[in-house]
Amino acid sequence: MQKNLMQLYKRALNEREIWLNRWKTAMRYTIPMDDTESATLFDATAADAVDNLAASMYSLLTPP
Repeated sequence: MQKNLMQLYKRALNEREIWLNRWKTAMRYTIPMDDTESATLFDATAADAVDNLAASMYSLLTPP
């Protein structure tokens, strides 16, 4: 059982690694951390989308 659990954990870590790169890229476009990252952006569409998503989620969580 222990060996099977460790195999499942290692497989999950390997599958997670694929998504980490995508998440980091998406984060770079939505929340740039420094001037070098924001210099590569052409517009603020992604950052505006993050703000809209957060506002929409907040409005769904609390009653009007």
